[in-house]
Order: sequence, then C-alpha cells, then structure tokens
Amino acid sequence: LLIDTPPVEQAGRVSSHEAYVMRVTPSQLDLIELYDPSVGGRQPKRGGDHTSWSEQEHPSLFTSFYLASSENPRYVWIRVQTTSSRLINVEVHSFSEMQRKDVFIEMMAGCYLGLLLLFFGWALNAYIVDREPLLVWFLLKQFGALIYALFLLGYLRMYFDSIISAVDIDRMTKIVMILYSWVAAIYQMVLLKELDPPAWTLAVYRWILNILPFSLILLLFDYPIESAVLNGLAVMLFIALGVTMTALGRYPVRQGEVEFHMLPKGVMVTLHLLVFASAFFSVGPLFGGGETSAYAVYAPLMHAILSGVILMVIIQIRSIRLIRHQARISAQYEN
Repeated sequence: LLIDTPPVEQAGRVSSHEAYVMRVTPSQLDLIELYDPSVGGRQPKRGGDHTSWSEQEHPSLFTSFYLASSENPRYVWIRVQTTSSRLINVEVHSFSEMQRKDVFIEMMAGCYLGLLLLFFGWALNAYIVDREPLLVWFLLKQFGALIYALFLLGYLRMYFDSIISAVDIDRMTKIVMILYSWVAAIYQMVLLKELDPPAWTLAVYRWILNILPFSLILLLFDYPIESAVLNGLAVMLFIALGVTMTALGRYPVRQGEVEFHMLPKGVMVTLHLLVFASAFFSVGPLFGGGETSAYAVYAPLMHAILSGVILMVIIQIRSIRLIRHQARISAQYEN
C-alpha cells in the first residue's frame, strides 16, 4: 500500500513514530502482518484475532498499528491470513483522528447492543402475556445475536484476553456464528409458516437446515474455511428461500381480512429483501465477491436489527388489532 503520512502536530505526548494509526477490519482476520521499511529491521508487526489483545499496539476494538510520520509517501506491505472472510478494509488516520473514530465506533456499538436488548426485552414482555413458539425462537435468536455481536465487535476478545487464549476465542466466535445461524433459520421458518407458504418450500427449507450440523462438524475437525463457506451457503439459501416463501405465501384470512398479527405482503417482501441484502454483503466476501463498501464489515450485524424490527412491528400491530377485536366483542356482549 502507498501511504502518505506527513509530519503533524499532535496533542499530548505522541512521538513521531506514533503519529498515525492504521486500522484493519473486520475483526475476524486471523493473522495480520505489517512491514514498514521506515521502522527498520526485518521483523513485521503482527496482529489479528489470533494475537492477544494486550499485545496490540493501539488499544482498539479492531487490529491497529502505529505508523511513523514521513516527509515523503512510502510503501508498506500487509500480509493477511484468515479462515473467515476475504473482505479486508484498511484505514490510515492521524493519532488524534483515529481516537475520535474509535470513540464514535464504541458509541455506535453501545447503541447497537442497546437496541438488541430493547428488542429482547420487548419480546420477553410479549412472551409473558402470550406464550407462543414464535416468541421463544425470537428470544433465543436475539440472545445469540447479542453474544455474536460481542464477539464480532471485539468486546469479548478484550474482556477475556487474560483468561482465554486468542485462538480459543476465535474458535468460539465461529461456533457461536454457526449456532446463531441455526437458531435464526428456525425462527425464520416458524415466522414464515404463519404466512401459509407452499408445502414444497417448507420441505426444501427443512432440508437446508440439515446443512448447518455438517458445518459445525467441519469446524470441530479443524476445517474452518470449508465450515465457513458451507455455513455461508446455507445462510444465503435460507434468506433467498425466505423471500420466495414471503412472496408465495397465501397469508391466512379471516372473514375477508388479513390475520390480525400479519403485515401486508408487500411490506413483508420488502423487509425480507433488505434481510437478503444484508446477508449478501455479509456472506459475499467468503466467496471472493467483488469490491464492497468499507461498511460491509458491519453487514453481519444488520440481520438482528431487521428481524427485530419485523417482529416488533408485528407485535405492535397485533396488540392494537387484538384490543380492537376485544372491544368489538365487549360491545356486542353489552348490546
């Protein structure tokens, strides 16, 4: 990479060798080596999720390296070894600018985790009132999404750095990802069954569910790349079939009206297309998909938000229409 790191005035006690910071995302890259000729010596700097967080040069949720300032542009070399994604995003900023960006990322991560907890609490409250299977699977899925987000954003790697080895945390991340995919797939099937889709789509969906245990077996037998690809393929099939089932669903009717807990078909199809788009940007890099936006590293986090919005809207509409239905019954009884 050709970088330009001119001398800048830094606030505080920041040396010229720490004037700039290079950040490499996503967090699940196993090994990252940076060779900067300006530093001298032949040993590259190392990072990645197979490296202890305490050994990282710049304290951040993502792998970061210090870069020395230089009068002229220069080349640096990066070597990446990973079994999780072919997507890599590299940013270089001044020390002070990177500090501001780190604070912003941590604030957004806190808001994201808070939103997941909001959806979880909303569904838990609804489950206390109406104990239906859909809410059980949503609660399990949302709990899995919360744990997966803590892994993906680097919080658990930071908190358990002195307790669990970096390699074991990486393996746990992959296991959590597969289990989260499995629970999310079952939740989506339970939701889509209420749309009364064609029987053959449910049969195909159940057949695809059998792929995920094989993905876990491959991971446990130390085939992480094959496991990630198989899991990614299953996720894409689940989401694509979900869009198909939403479009072909007959949507139960009662006395000529849509069932009180369902959204209109057009809205459901649109929301599931957004879920498909988030899955595409998440899984695409596994198959070497072309260039993507730097924000694609956060795409795996979008599914939990979109599915939470879908269910929360359904719960809210269902509650309103149920209250109206009960009011009509009460009015008829009084008359």
